[in-house]
Amino acid sequence: MSRAITRNPHVELLPLINEPGYERVMVDLLPEQIGKMIPFPSLLNSDVERLLNALLLEHGHPETAAYCESKQGGNNNLVVFDCQATPFYVHLKYCIRTPRYISFAQKRQYPTYQPVKTLVALTHQFGVHGLGLPIPNILLHNSGFDNAISCPYVVMQMISGTTLQKLYQTIQRSPNFFPVVLQHCQLAREIAHFIAKKERVKFPGFGVVKNATDTEIWNREDPNVHYDLAVDEFNIAGGTISKFDFRSFICDLAVKEMFRFKKLQALGQRYQGIKLPCVWQAMAVRNMLGDEDSTLWHPDFHPRNILIVRHGSDVRLSGVIDWDNALALPRIMTREPPSFLWNQPGVLTQPEADTVKQAFDETIEHLVPGYTEDAYSRSRVLIRAMGMYSLYGPQWKHYGEISFDEFLLECESHFGSDLRFPNM
Repeated sequence: MSRAITRNPHVELLPLINEPGYERVMVDLLPEQIGKMIPFPSLLNSDVERLLNALLLEHGHPETAAYCESKQGGNNNLVVFDCQATPFYVHLKYCIRTPRYISFAQKRQYPTYQPVKTLVALTHQFGVHGLGLPIPNILLHNSGFDNAISCPYVVMQMISGTTLQKLYQTIQRSPNFFPVVLQHCQLAREIAHFIAKKERVKFPGFGVVKNATDTEIWNREDPNVHYDLAVDEFNIAGGTISKFDFRSFICDLAVKEMFRFKKLQALGQRYQGIKLPCVWQAMAVRNMLGDEDSTLWHPDFHPRNILIVRHGSDVRLSGVIDWDNALALPRIMTREPPSFLWNQPGVLTQPEADTVKQAFDETIEHLVPGYTEDAYSRSRVLIRAMGMYSLYGPQWKHYGEISFDEFLLECESHFGSDLRFPNM
């Protein structure tokens, strides 16, 4: 194994809001096109409960919804409710998720809200009734606007447990070294098993995951419903990116950066992305860009989106949420190790962190041979960083493994005289 790159343990991964294609041309819009609407939830709890019951009635279920609470995320609203006489056969709390913002133009031009369809298809294929990933089960959905609450929605089963982020704050230290370490090691093994199961996903090419059918509404009791996932090639800055062959995929992304550089140069602006085609060339010369399988990538795999059930000192993974913007990416680009498990300054001492990392590494390598080489070796980290920064651009801040400046320095060290950057 080649020398590993040292990671910054203090990097905070932020939620991914936008899909690839950060370069967007702003055009003048009519006032009614700029306007936003938030049709659900209402500010009045009584109105929310009334609309929930209207939605249940629309699906042929009793009007027994009782409002519990509302939450607001970066892209979505979440309303938690329960039912006195549950229509879903199990007595649990449920939640309905709706887009936080919908533009008037979006409603007029796109009467079917594709993210809902994609999430349903992904859940159907890879969730508890498919591959078995702990994705919240979707009970009802509507990807249109002509419904009881006048906006797209999914009704999901609430997963029990607390987020790993909150759990880290509640695991109490003990005078004995081992209890707290054993809990963190158990968490690391749980995450390793989840990753190993996700590794079984294979897609036909790289790109945006979408639902291939046109079904707008769905009830899990409908035996005729079919959902199939498809992969569309990335369309970034007006150009399509190769869907097959990893080397061509990265080349197309690097060329896109070159065109962006020329565009900004004409405006008198500097752009570091021009260095990415140079890195691609150096990697290609050394045959570092061998073909990769396409697999599922969760864009915000972070403790805030990982749910854990705890019984005493025993901890178990109960769910992984927020699969919006999931992509089909080359496998090497999905193998950034979950360093949040052991990079916890002030929570774990260095010997404890080493023990937790070892627990993860041993488990994942047993389940997925070759994973640790991809995760830690110097050359593989550089390839992954090349992919991420080529896809999202050097200014992208949501990739916490290595900064763009560190990536360039590591490339200069790794390739030596084989790498020449243009003068800027």
